[in-house]
Amino acid sequence: MNKKRAKKSDYITAYNTNQRRILINYLQKDPEYKSHVEQGLPFYTEEELKNIETKYRDGMAWADINKELTQKGVILKKPTFRKYLQSKWLPQATTEIMPSKKGKELKYPSEIIAHINFVKYFFYAGQKEILAFINVLDLFDSIALIECIKEELSSGFSEDLTLAIGLLLFNGAPDINYAIDNHFKKNPDKNIERQTRDQLEAIEKNYYEYVQPKIDSFILFLEDTPITGRLERLLEGINKTASNKQ
Repeated sequence: MNKKRAKKSDYITAYNTNQRRILINYLQKDPEYKSHVEQGLPFYTEEELKNIETKYRDGMAWADINKELTQKGVILKKPTFRKYLQSKWLPQATTEIMPSKKGKELKYPSEIIAHINFVKYFFYAGQKEILAFINVLDLFDSIALIECIKEELSSGFSEDLTLAIGLLLFNGAPDINYAIDNHFKKNPDKNIERQTRDQLEAIEKNYYEYVQPKIDSFILFLEDTPITGRLERLLEGINKTASNKQ
């Protein structure tokens, strides 16, 4: 029996993976890709993609997506768009909806144009470039967990890992837990996830058992320690100021 030959589509990573983010970033730096853009082929520069994301920061309806693609000369029919969505090649619609003349329309994150650009170029690229993409994936196949967590934190309020842990301990800010949740939703690994959560829970336990009581004791000391002579020093300062004016 002949082994089934791999298709280009077999190598397209899902939109919500670290591999996809790496490849989109790599694409904008790839000399071959830049050459194609300079030749006038309908692919986006990094600046163009950033401008679109800024313009539609609240999301894009299909009409917006189609308008931007058409202006660029990109052909993407709605059935193909749906197929890309079903294949998990593009970001899914948010739960929000936008009113339209036809009723209610789904809203997609503005980064969807960058993902459409990636998929379209992937199908356009020759075998040599496809192999280059695969080599990039192989190169970044192993990455430290801390980089993945930091990447998730970068979309929240506390980008610094130490700060995120501190905010969790001091006021219950959930950023670090959200970052861990988001990473393991995209990259499931029950063993590593359990170890990660155990480590964070140990930090919380030690904080509440050993550090928090010392902080409480320090605050109690500050509250119960009287400072005398303030009025006397205040009057002394007033008299000195008045004397200087004379």
